[in-house]
Amino acid sequence: AVGERFRKIPKWAAAIFVILAVGAPGGYYGWRYLRPGPLELQALSIRGERWTQIEEYAGPIQKGDPRYPEALLLLGHVAFARGEEAAALDKYGEALGLRPELRDHGRLVGNLISALDGKAAREAAALFKEFPSSAAVAALEKRAKRPGYDGRRWAVKIIEDLGEDGRIDRVELALRDFK
Repeated sequence: AVGERFRKIPKWAAAIFVILAVGAPGGYYGWRYLRPGPLELQALSIRGERWTQIEEYAGPIQKGDPRYPEALLLLGHVAFARGEEAAALDKYGEALGLRPELRDHGRLVGNLISALDGKAAREAAALFKEFPSSAAVAALEKRAKRPGYDGRRWAVKIIEDLGEDGRIDRVELALRDFK
């Protein structure tokens, strides 16, 4: 009798029930324990209307504070978003000097890749070389495959200087340059 009642439940309703019963607690606890901290949340949402808030949050953090490297990173992100690449790269360099493990920060790597197409390409390349990481090499490899001659050339040179030549397809690169 009980089995017959379950057979009458539509399959889509049973699937939704299972997803909610299994996924909801896992999603809640995953979010609760793996959610980013306040500095990461600030870094994820850097838009023009938030610049002042981020500066008010990160600006007062002093050198002795353990959050200082992350604060420098945030201030570098804001400077980069404003188009002040040189100032951003200075802040990035200081932050990485204090805490090298920040080199895998997604926005940092993305901004350094973007800087390869601008006037601060040499400084960005120096940071990539001084603080190499697998995330940076992967991003450089992707950049080497995209259009934009200067940025692509810088990416290839950095990859070569880091001894990761095997990641570069010379034939594909030559074809892109030919186009």
